[in-house]
Amino acid sequence: MIIVAVLFAYTIRAAVTTTTPAVDNFPPRNNAGAFMVNATSSDASACEALVAAPGSGKYIFVKHITINATSPNSVTVGEGETTPGSVDTVLVGPVYLGAGTSLQWEFNPPLKLTTNKSLTVDTSDTGKVMFFIQGYIE
Repeated sequence: MIIVAVLFAYTIRAAVTTTTPAVDNFPPRNNAGAFMVNATSSDASACEALVAAPGSGKYIFVKHITINATSPNSVTVGEGETTPGSVDTVLVGPVYLGAGTSLQWEFNPPLKLTTNKSLTVDTSDTGKVMFFIQGYIE
């Protein structure tokens, strides 16, 4: 509930607006490469990066994803965007969210993306969608 309330309070100014809150004492990696991302989009139907590709030889590990939609939408979370407008590899979804609904996932062990691939999102339609992502890069 608290996460959803924080995400609703965020104002949209661009296709995807992100913030990265400070991370402190993030187990199991003791804060090495840890991240938390709040992202809000009014139209992610053309595919958007939530976490940028980390660089050669590095991986994104995802521990938590929360998705909230203010209007009905189908959401796909994936890795990479070689072809503009679509994710390279689907990791979660597509999942349908009704207006005012949320879904969340806890990955234990963490979800490991392919080396040097961004964490991306694609939606079936326009409409406000909010994300909270937690993980680390190694």
